[in-house]
Amino acid sequence: MKTLSLTLAALLLVPAALLASGFAGGTGTARDPYLVATAQHLNQVRNHRNAWFLQIEDIDLNVEPFNRGAYWIPIGGSRTNDDIYNNFTGHYDGNGFEIKNLIIVLPGSWNIGLFGHIGKGDNCSTTIKNVTLRDVIIIGGHATGSLVGRVTGNQNTRIENCQVINGYVRGDSSTGGLVGANNSFIANSVAAEGFRPVIYKCSANVSVLLRSDFSEGKTKFGGLVGCNQMGMVSHSISMGEVIANNNKASAVGGLAGCIDLRGMVINSYSVTSVYAETVVSKGGFIGSVGAGRNKGMVHNCYWNRAVNSENMPSLGVEGLSNQQMKKTDYFKGWDFSNTWQINPYINFGFPSFLVNTKAKIEKYWTGNKSFLWDDPNNWAPEGVPSENENITISPDAKNQPVITRRTSVRDITIHDFTSITLQGEKSSLEITGAFSSGPESVGSAVIKGEGTLVMSGTSLQSIPSITLNNLVINNPSNVQLSGNISITSMLNMQQGLLDLRGFDINLGENAFIKETENENNSARVYGSLGVIRAIRVLDAPFGEIAGLGLEIYSAAYLGRTIFERGHSALNGGDYSKSILRWFDIKPEVNTNLNATLAFHYYISELNVNGENSNFSLFKKMQGEKEWNWIPSELNPEKRIITAVGINEMGKWTAGSSDKPLPIVLFSWDAKVSGNAIQLSWITAAEINNDYFTIERSHDGRSFETIANIQGKGTTSQSTFYNITDNSPLEGISYYRLKQTDFNGDFEYSRVISVMLETQAESQVKVFPNPSNGQFNLLYSGQQVSTFRMVDMQGRVVKSGIAEPGIASHINLSQLKQGLYTIIFSDFDSTTVKVQIN
Repeated sequence: MKTLSLTLAALLLVPAALLASGFAGGTGTARDPYLVATAQHLNQVRNHRNAWFLQIEDIDLNVEPFNRGAYWIPIGGSRTNDDIYNNFTGHYDGNGFEIKNLIIVLPGSWNIGLFGHIGKGDNCSTTIKNVTLRDVIIIGGHATGSLVGRVTGNQNTRIENCQVINGYVRGDSSTGGLVGANNSFIANSVAAEGFRPVIYKCSANVSVLLRSDFSEGKTKFGGLVGCNQMGMVSHSISMGEVIANNNKASAVGGLAGCIDLRGMVINSYSVTSVYAETVVSKGGFIGSVGAGRNKGMVHNCYWNRAVNSENMPSLGVEGLSNQQMKKTDYFKGWDFSNTWQINPYINFGFPSFLVNTKAKIEKYWTGNKSFLWDDPNNWAPEGVPSENENITISPDAKNQPVITRRTSVRDITIHDFTSITLQGEKSSLEITGAFSSGPESVGSAVIKGEGTLVMSGTSLQSIPSITLNNLVINNPSNVQLSGNISITSMLNMQQGLLDLRGFDINLGENAFIKETENENNSARVYGSLGVIRAIRVLDAPFGEIAGLGLEIYSAAYLGRTIFERGHSALNGGDYSKSILRWFDIKPEVNTNLNATLAFHYYISELNVNGENSNFSLFKKMQGEKEWNWIPSELNPEKRIITAVGINEMGKWTAGSSDKPLPIVLFSWDAKVSGNAIQLSWITAAEINNDYFTIERSHDGRSFETIANIQGKGTTSQSTFYNITDNSPLEGISYYRLKQTDFNGDFEYSRVISVMLETQAESQVKVFPNPSNGQFNLLYSGQQVSTFRMVDMQGRVVKSGIAEPGIASHINLSQLKQGLYTIIFSDFDSTTVKVQIN
């Protein structure tokens, strides 16, 4: 809690015009946020949902109208659905002040909390930080929390340093002490793991309750967050209790109700009491972790067995005794120097967040005596930096540093035209904090030598523009680029994700990438913008390309070839839905390659359709607008798609078609040949094609089989097929192709029509037919004839007189599409069919 005198003094300096805007000052920008000092100011936030806010005073909501039955209405979002149109997408900084007596009474309503629904998709950056709620009463429905009801965001949507103390939260489903639902904007897709919204250094000490036995849903209740599907919780705490003892309830956990769909929790703990004896899916830490590809991940997390019943499941999370929970030795991988502390007077002696009030210790490299990092005389102040110190490397140093051992620092700043040499394969520089470049950096700093740079923080880290030999990413909270980087040897993804954020990774001629994905760990490069780039001179037979997840085999010479790997979805029209991976291959020689291409992918790069029966490769050449389907063989266990007989490279991706044929049908035609109908079709390629069935109809709706033709299986070669219908129907006949796979799946072609003249039709011509409703009627009889035109229900839509030798123009373009019949009285009601498209 901060003092009142400072904020009042600040308010005295605010011009009257700004006070009239509804806030204590500010213009709502990042540099000049709206200042929030009262309950009325806080209520005005809802009218500026995309702005910046800074709280400058404790706020008590026990004032009118928020304590007179109306209570608080959540900021942003819909109370009845997940519509993101009105979401809060701005930035709110509580600045360490409190918001007290938050009361919301909206039973059964959706998205309930101080903020209702935050975040809005891929390009949205939303933050709520440094907020403390005290003494809350929250009653809602689906997606209910004290601070936020629902998050629909990306990796830049963050809730940081927030806590709720005392009170209760009651909901129907997806209900948590701090946040109801923490989800990625990519719905129902394992691809969402690269776009997880983050809850970081947050805590909740409240009661979380199932609202009523009559509540709908009754699933996903947690002490901190109810539903963490596709989201991340990092360095956080849940206390209090969770009560959902209903035999129809599910996914009840001490910290989170669920983390399936590859949700993730790291370096967090729960001492929450869970009361869910009749609930099947429950746990002392997590209620439901999912399974298979959708299984969530937990890393270095713990829960207190002493506050729960003996039969409470662990679901893979280590349970500790009450005494063990108060000792640092049992929290493996936790940073008790900079992030955590154990203080017997805080959190009942369980781990609490370390508030570091000490000034940062800065060390500056001077290089006055030598180039040795371990020479204390090369530093100012004198002394070799410890692993918790922050250092700066300046280009003005007399010598540039050389490291010959494993070295660890917290924060490091490297200016332009500087270099660090990691001498020897066993040398390394580990950075656990911030890595930044000078203010005027153009990316000319270099880390030389055979050693390795290791990014191993526990919160989000950045890498500036730099050239280096080996890079290891070992940070479960992820790393992002803030500039282009060049790697001359290896990028080793051990833990966490590397977000390109619009920047590029350039791999040297011998460099490669090592990535990992399994049910317990996903360590890979991703990013909707930016690429990984490699240049190779390819002479037969090639093979794996720089660890990019691409293999090429050919006896041809491709020469100098540029490879780029991207991680965005490529839209190729209605038929193509790309996964989050593509390759652009630009060889020096790009003809007659006869190559085999193996396209690797990760589960987390699949789109919502996954590897369905239409999953295959697509290619687009430079300058082309359309994507071309390529026959390919899928191995879902190894996650590889292979195509053979490729004669030219281009841009490649994988995906599925909305309405694909397992054949590429180049043409499909029917022609009259005497008293027969000649049917022919040409396939440009086929995959797993067992056979064709030719079907015929008299009305375009009810079809009969007239023949089966064997297919070619899988081939990238063009194939011509033909068959003769020697017993066609009189008048208009309709034909379609049914193509059947070896596994029994089938698809239909478009319907085509052809006319075989009857006696009446030899004297009556209707042209064009089919038509758009405008056609000509030519009668060649001996005398005038009357006619009527009827629809499929027998209703007359047109009648008239046909004169011999005179073409009558008929305009019925207002009619619906379908089949119509013209009946002539001179031919004993013989009919002529007319198709209107």
